Amino acid sequence: MGLGVVALGLTQCQPAPSIDPGETLAVYGQRVISGDTVEVLPLVGDQPQIQQVRLIGVEVPEWEQEPWGDAAQRWLRGAVEGQTLTLEWDVQRDEAGDDRQWAYVWRGSTLINGAIVTAGHGLAQPQFPNLRHRLILQRSQETARLRAVGLWDPDYPLRETPTEFRQRQQRQSP
Repeated sequence: MGLGVVALGLTQCQPAPSIDPGETLAVYGQRVISGDTVEVLPLVGDQPQIQQVRLIGVEVPEWEQEPWGDAAQRWLRGAVEGQTLTLEWDVQRDEAGDDRQWAYVWRGSTLINGAIVTAGHGLAQPQFPNLRHRLILQRSQETARLRAVGLWDPDYPLRETPTEFRQRQQRQSP
């Protein structure tokens, strides 16, 4: 599956311990945890540690939402594992109580967050205040919908968003 290119200029990579919105960091894609979360290893620093990164602005089906969750995870694995990537932060770097960082993930000039949506494996989900690339994500979703791919396949569409699925699962749990 192609990644679909979304070309935008990137700011220069900086190995700063404290990263401001819009700054970037070069990393190596270690492994995919889920369809929207990856483990990365920074390529700078004396003692780089593996970090979990969640894609900003993307909602991907849970792995239990077959076949879409598994397809998203496989797609992301092919796009980032073993690759040199660039993380770009927005306004909010992480969420309270969550060990994952929130970032836009770039592979060269391809915004992986948008490419997974264009491929039909995720939904654009604006996450205020992280809205820097929301228009790219919205256009990516519109492209996938018009192409009728993945979640948008009219013969086998996703009928329950990942959020709705999680909420239903929580209601059914004892």
